[in-house]
Order: sequence, then structure tokens, then C-alpha cells
Amino acid sequence: MKKEDLEESKIDEVDEIKDIDDFDLDEEAYDEADEIVEDTEESEEEPKKEDKKKEEKKETKKEKPEKKKDDSSSNNLQKVIILLVLALICCGLIFVAVFLSNKDKNKNSASANEVSGDTVENTLTLEECQANVENGTMLELTTESGATVYVYNYTNEDYINENIAVTDEEIDQMINDYILSGYSKLVSANHADVRTGDVANIDYLGKIDGVAFDGGTGQGYNLEIGSGSFIDGFEDQLIGMQAGESKDITVTFPEDYYEELAGKEAVFTVSVNSISVNEVPSKLTDEIAAEYSANAGRPEFNTAKKLRDFIVDKEKKDKLSALIFENYYVSDIDENIVAAYEQEFNTYMNSQATAASLELEDYISYYGMTMDDFNDYSHSMALDSAKLTVFVEAIAAKEGLTVDDNDIATVVTTLGYEDLESYNKDFGEDDPCLKYYAMQDKVMAYIYGLYGLSME
Repeated sequence: MKKEDLEESKIDEVDEIKDIDDFDLDEEAYDEADEIVEDTEESEEEPKKEDKKKEEKKETKKEKPEKKKDDSSSNNLQKVIILLVLALICCGLIFVAVFLSNKDKNKNSASANEVSGDTVENTLTLEECQANVENGTMLELTTESGATVYVYNYTNEDYINENIAVTDEEIDQMINDYILSGYSKLVSANHADVRTGDVANIDYLGKIDGVAFDGGTGQGYNLEIGSGSFIDGFEDQLIGMQAGESKDITVTFPEDYYEELAGKEAVFTVSVNSISVNEVPSKLTDEIAAEYSANAGRPEFNTAKKLRDFIVDKEKKDKLSALIFENYYVSDIDENIVAAYEQEFNTYMNSQATAASLELEDYISYYGMTMDDFNDYSHSMALDSAKLTVFVEAIAAKEGLTVDDNDIATVVTTLGYEDLESYNKDFGEDDPCLKYYAMQDKVMAYIYGLYGLSME
């Protein structure tokens, strides 16, 4: 009954760092994604190992006046996440824009060009790009196919360093919010009344029309005030209470709550047993860094300095990536590249359907998609991937970057395959997308290297 923390499932993980995995220390993302695909028929019946604790908690949740989880929202979000993961497997792209259908595309993009009946969407207008070229903050490049590409000037050290700079305050805040907060402990509050942010240990008994109801009773429950864990109005009415105090509070269950309680008014008798606050360590220590890194499977960041330096570099890379790879202009897209991406994605999904002994239409229905939805999604993803490929190839041509067999082998491994032969079994020989992927990594590594940053 507790409201689930859907923020943990948000896709925009480059903007929030919640644990060390979000610092890119975990290199098993592709393996985990494969498990999701392979276990589609079992996923509804058997929770993944990392979710077992959540499943075990469900029984206790029935004893609290908590918010009902929105099953439809959760399921839809799960579908989006799974589909995004599949896109990442197929494309190996960090910055691919994902849309469930063409109708959901951003219609407010700054610039759009018609290419082979499709729309190339750019976040910058041609006029903006040309002005930026004049002031030295962008470069104008041309591909072999004749497409014009505008990219922020990654060779302008002053401009780039200004845009990727991170302050001590930023890093301190990240360490506090996403690392040290996990090592907080409850200590008695030095104030007498319940306040927002406090953890109140409470007993409660809920009644409707004077009769106690199932799930409305709890004892010794630690409730963080302001967390939104309980139904609206419950936590607010605890503010100002003191330890040892009891009172009745009245709340109304939401209309979309469980049928037997939906829309009904309830009176809860609540007793505050104690008031505590979360005490967070004042700084990152070697001990915390070692434990935190070890738990994430990256014990090499075992001192406060090593972990902090890693976070600094990660933030710089995020800012550099966002600047270069998310804000650029492409005039034209080679339709052959679009077709290659689309074919690869379809081939992969068909192979997954076959592995599950299903037709593709039945397989994608598991994700709540029709074939029209799937085709729209596949084509939309291919367009975005192709656009990035054209952009990357323009930079590669300018810098004289090429791809060799070692680069291909690295990409194959990154995509979760043992070797090229095993990859070819799924996608066929001479898959052009492999070269695209390898060049994307090559260009990214090159630009990172200009500023002393690595791909790790």
C-alpha cells in the first residue's frame, strides 16, 4: 500500500546520481538487460533477485495507511524502461532519444528538416548555429554524403573548460545526497515537537464509522514526515505533536484507492513514541569510500580522494557529453543508415521472440504494444540513432579517426557478446551498425581525451 518511489526508475539517470552505479562503475547493464528479455514470461510471476526485499515488504505494507501504488503507471513505466534497455542493447548509445511512437515526438524542436519523408529534429536552429560559428563556439562540418553538421567547438579549450567546470560545492552536495545519506543513522531529536524531515515513531489505529478495518493498525512504525509515504493529510497532522502525545486525525482515502476504502473518511488514533532525525556523516572518509566502492564492485575507489576524483571526472564527462552529443545540428540523414538501424532492431526483437517461442506480434504485446506501435517506435529510434551516426562521422572525418578490428571487438564485448561470431548469429555478418557503434565510441573517447578524461 505504500507509495512506490518511482524516481528510482526514471530513465534520466545522467542527471541524478543515486548510487555508485550511476557513476558508471557498474559495467553489467547489458547483462541485466538481457535477463529482462530472456525472462519475460517469468517476470510477472517471479520478482528479480534485487527486488526480493521489496516483495517481502509488501506484507507489512498492508498494515499501514499508505498510498495505493498506481499499477497502471508502474506497468507503463516498466514497459518504457524495458524498451529503452533494449534500445541501448541494440544501439550501444548513451544519448539515443527514445519515443514510443512518432506521435509522441517533440513537436517544439527548434529546427526540423524533411529528409526522405522523415523529419530530422534539431534542438538548435540553423541561424543559431551559424551565429555560434561566427563567435567561435561551434564548428561547421560536412560529411562525405554532403550533410552539414554543426557541433559545439570541442577544440575551444576556454569555452569547453568553462562549460564542464565543476565546483567543490557541487561535488560536496552530490556526495552528501547520494553517498553519505546512505550512511545516516537515527538519533534523538534535540527539539520536542514533530517537524518536517523528522522520523516519528508512531502507533496508530484506524477506524471507519467507528469500526477498525484491516490494514489500519500499526505499532512502532518509523514515519519520515514529509516523505509522502502515507495518504495525503496524514503526515501533516502529526507536525507539532510531542513524544508521548496521542490524538485523533481525520483523513479521506483517495477515490482510486482499494475498492473497500476508496473515498471513505477514516479516523486514526495516533501516538508518538519518539522523535528522531537522520544524522548524516559530515564528510566522506576512507572507510565509507572503501565500503561504498566495494559494495558497487569497484574496490579500486577505496579512498575518499579516489572516489571524489572519480565523481569529479564523471561530472565533467556528463557535462561534456551533454554539450557535445545532445546539442548539435544535422541537415540530412542517409536513409541507408536509418534502414540499417531499423533492420538491426527488428532482427534483434525477432530473435528474442523466437527464443521465447512466440511470434513477434505476440511477444511485443507483452509490453502493451501493437505492431503499428512497434513499427513506429522502431523507425523513430532508427532515425535518432542515424542522426547521431551522421554527427559522429562528421567529427571522425575532421579528426581522421578510423575503426579497426580491435574497435569492433570491443563493441561486440560491450554489447554483451563473447565474440564477433556470436554477435553475427543474431544480426548476420557484415552488420554496418557495428562500425557505427565503434566510431561513436572512438569519437567520444577522442573528445574526452582532449580534456584528460577517459571512457572508464
